[in-house]
Amino acid sequence: ASKYAGFSTAKPWLPVASHFETHNVVSEKSAVDSYLSMYRTMLELRSKHTVLRKGDFETFGEADDHTLVFSRRLGEEHLFLAANFSDKHRTVTLPHGGRVLCATHPAYMPEVSADGTLRLHPYEAVLLECAKHPLKSQPKVS
Repeated sequence: ASKYAGFSTAKPWLPVASHFETHNVVSEKSAVDSYLSMYRTMLELRSKHTVLRKGDFETFGEADDHTLVFSRRLGEEHLFLAANFSDKHRTVTLPHGGRVLCATHPAYMPEVSADGTLRLHPYEAVLLECAKHPLKSQPKVS
């Protein structure tokens, strides 16, 4: 790996991790469940779907210190994002079912039940397509 783990030729403003020899652009490119792959998937989804850039933002569900659930809506397209900020599994309930488009732990993508129940791993965030208001073009699922 290069001096700055392949992410830059300029000195970064944050220090490079001590394990950059094994965790770098070259190793992340080939790993389907890497953070680099996840960020690329998220950027692709954001560029393809206006709802992620310009959709109305609305939080819902029970407010607590461990989870955040919100939607982005634009016309007939709705997306949900559910995030678990704790070190324990958490269950959240969406208004209805959906399809996972991207998750921070893609090695074990969560399933959403028909009634909208979703079990999140510790420190997991999931972007979901709403079953009742799907995206107009079907994105690639990572």
